[in-house]
Amino acid sequence: MRVRITQELLGELERLRVYLRPHFHYGDALNKSISLVTRLHVEQYGRIPESALTWGGQVEIGAFSYVVQGAQLRNCKIGRHCSVATGVEIMGSNHPIDRVTTSTWTYGNNLFEVVRRDFNLDICQDRNLPVEPITTIGNDVWIGQGALLKAGVTLGHGAVVGARAVVTKDVPPYGVAVGNPARIVKYRFDDRAVSRLMESEWWDLGPATLASMNMLDVDKFLEACDECVRSENSFNSILLNDVFEEFGERHE
Repeated sequence: MRVRITQELLGELERLRVYLRPHFHYGDALNKSISLVTRLHVEQYGRIPESALTWGGQVEIGAFSYVVQGAQLRNCKIGRHCSVATGVEIMGSNHPIDRVTTSTWTYGNNLFEVVRRDFNLDICQDRNLPVEPITTIGNDVWIGQGALLKAGVTLGHGAVVGARAVVTKDVPPYGVAVGNPARIVKYRFDDRAVSRLMESEWWDLGPATLASMNMLDVDKFLEACDECVRSENSFNSILLNDVFEEFGERHE
């Protein structure tokens, strides 16, 4: 299904507190026509471009995270307080390499149907495509411009992926990964601080708590976490497909 983004749709997104641009606005999205391909869940205050609905698969994005236009992320789960730059991509599924050919002659429905139609033959093949894994991006993750992620990897909480990095393996919490293939060059904090940050699960705190805490100094922040009365961040998760279908203008 294709829908045109209307002023009514943008108004509903504003009411729901979901945005299409990193700076909490809608940019040039008005009147664009979008194919609803992805099953897209966004928590309130999440910011994800309208093109995310065309990526395919299932995508989840947490509160206060953003994905810049130009990214291509399918079948992924993104935590809260993440920053994903333009040009970031998740690789597609692998072709089988243990068969005579890596082409779709040995799998997939499209070629099978063409050969059946044009030659009246059935190809001897495994028609089942490999299951595409979910890529998991933790909370407070920063992915730099043009990074490429292998489908199915996990980026731990607090991880950083450098621009143009090619990530083929999991990145541990608070690790900084750069290069091709990406390697861990350092950690954002020492082991003790990383352990305490992981235990704090601060990304689940509500704005009323976080707004009063010093986030410029990790030690002072952790002290505040130890002393604060936890207020859970219980923002709603919204299925954007339903919003676009109800408030957008349909095109066949």
